[in-house]
Amino acid sequence: MKNCEYQQIDPRALRTSTTRTSTNKNVRVRRKWEVFPGNNRFYCDGRIMLARQCGVLPLTIGLIFITSGLFFIFDCPFLVHNLTFFIPVIGGVLFVFVVITLFQTSFIDPGILPRALPDEAADIEKQIDNSGSSTYRPPPRTKEILINDQVVKLKYCFTCKMFRPPRTSHCSLCDNCVERFDHHCPWVGNCVGKRNYRFFYAFIVSLSFLTSFIFGCVITHLTLRSQSMNGIIQAIKESPASVVELVICFFSIWSILGLSGFHTYLVASNLTTNEDIKGSWSSKRGEESGNPYTYNNIFTNCCVVLCGPMPPSLLDRRGFLLPDDAPQIVTSDTELPHFVAKNDTNMVVRARLEERGITVRDVRLNGSAASHVLHQDTGLGYKDLDLIFGVSLSDDQAFRVVKDVVLDSLLDFLPEGVSKERISALTLKEAYVQKLVKVCNDNDRWSLISLSNNTGKNVELKFVDSLRRQFEFSVDSFQIALDSLLLFDRCSETPMSECFHPTVLGESMYGNFEEALGHLCNKVIATRNPEEIRGGGLLKYCHLLVRGFRPTSETEMKSLQRYMCSRFFIDFPDIGEQQRKLEAYLQNHFAGMEHKRYDCLVTLYHVVNESTVCLMGHERRQTLNLISMLALRVLAEQNTIPTVTNVTCYYQPAPYVRDINFNNYYIAHVQPLVHTCSRSYPTWLPCN
Repeated sequence: MKNCEYQQIDPRALRTSTTRTSTNKNVRVRRKWEVFPGNNRFYCDGRIMLARQCGVLPLTIGLIFITSGLFFIFDCPFLVHNLTFFIPVIGGVLFVFVVITLFQTSFIDPGILPRALPDEAADIEKQIDNSGSSTYRPPPRTKEILINDQVVKLKYCFTCKMFRPPRTSHCSLCDNCVERFDHHCPWVGNCVGKRNYRFFYAFIVSLSFLTSFIFGCVITHLTLRSQSMNGIIQAIKESPASVVELVICFFSIWSILGLSGFHTYLVASNLTTNEDIKGSWSSKRGEESGNPYTYNNIFTNCCVVLCGPMPPSLLDRRGFLLPDDAPQIVTSDTELPHFVAKNDTNMVVRARLEERGITVRDVRLNGSAASHVLHQDTGLGYKDLDLIFGVSLSDDQAFRVVKDVVLDSLLDFLPEGVSKERISALTLKEAYVQKLVKVCNDNDRWSLISLSNNTGKNVELKFVDSLRRQFEFSVDSFQIALDSLLLFDRCSETPMSECFHPTVLGESMYGNFEEALGHLCNKVIATRNPEEIRGGGLLKYCHLLVRGFRPTSETEMKSLQRYMCSRFFIDFPDIGEQQRKLEAYLQNHFAGMEHKRYDCLVTLYHVVNESTVCLMGHERRQTLNLISMLALRVLAEQNTIPTVTNVTCYYQPAPYVRDINFNNYYIAHVQPLVHTCSRSYPTWLPCN
């Protein structure tokens, strides 16, 4: 046989990471299942595990027991008396086999892989950073290996912090990576994977036999009874439970037989449901690639899938978890303390960079925060505290030093009383680092690390060697040099006051400081070289329009909108990328002003609808539908009706209701965000 499977990891060499730490030495020693990070429920002290969403499993058990119980009570006595006593024996054997295989499928570990420990995850992250290209955002998250002379990609799991082994997939319901993942089955209340697939297959096959057997016996019972009583109606009256069994079996047998046949095909081909649906080894992906795991023999495939040795569980669920062995990792349930605001935050980062051999030329306040300092009455506000460190990033080593220095400095920003020894660098990164960006090409060499507590404004540390364009519009093109403020305490013993303070220098990357400041004060939208603005500039433009800013002229506005729409679709060509970008922008830039989200989306709809050129019609309509969907979602979240005529959220009675009791309903018409055009769009829109 071909060696398709990878070698199992010794479970004794693995430790399950936890989500919390205990500083009290007198707390009882817990078992590892009590702090398991996945969405699973454990019973019998960890011996039984189920998915958290297992509400359909009781229905499965109830249908099997009710149907079989009615069969043994009402049908078997008649059939034993008139035919043979082997009928209840065969039915009993099938029933017991079905129940045993169902419980084995539902209650055992399907093949969950333990999540990486903090040290292991940090090592993998370092390998990714070192193996990436010079221009990546984010770093590459795939590896390629050869299996039977065929390239197979291993994907990185952001939740489990590891590269998934071949045929492994992350179940979104259980929140676990499952080895040889087939599918998540709600009927058995568990994932179906490498360790329980044979039991699942035995369950559906035996259930199909049991259902067919009961269905045939019930029909035989009613037929014989109707012959002896001269009518089927009389037979049903004598045995009404048989009708219940007949209905349940009739509506169940087709799906069960179809599912059994489908999985028989998968077993014979050594495929999984996940691979078959995605078309991983077919021509669906545009290239001919055979299944590297098949043995090209039906019998061999069946033996490997169903009769191979039972792999051990890699989860030591009932192992004891000592407090000292509980590394703290970040999950959705973990809440770490907020940062303490310090005046010397910049100095800490600057000093540590210089200790590592990286000279900081200057530190500047950039963007909307600088604009807010210069003129606070524009209503523009600011979301991020954007700080630019002028440094030299000559090679990849310099980028890594910058990243390590910032992550190490995070410990100094935590409040007193926090056990810093128990918090790893990976924990800090997961809890506080919202975004990591590295750009390294001929024109741009810079790195961005965005820090956030998810409560208030972010702190964005941008380390710039060279940056071709540092602004989008003139109103956010300002930079304020902070060196004189940061070094004031070192140079003067007199405390800073309104009458005694250093002089700071402000400048505009727009080119003309006075002109840019006039745009800011008068709420004017202006820029230079709009073709260089990246795709996110379209959202910033709509944001400015909502805040009351306006372009200088109608002609300039149309030209600017065409440039930004084109760049938006270049940078975000996929509808999924567009949705993620829009959702993230609404979430980050409208904190505390949720009522403005709808206005921003309506403005974006009109801009895209009016200014998109050189784009296929169906792609534009797809984006417009996405914006409309997000706008309606925003209204639903706010639970408010805006004072406009194009949206209605009132109840509307069904068309057949004519009772006067329903006259208190207000029936209003729902219209799209823009008037629907009677003509259809051409395949390509005209290009100006």
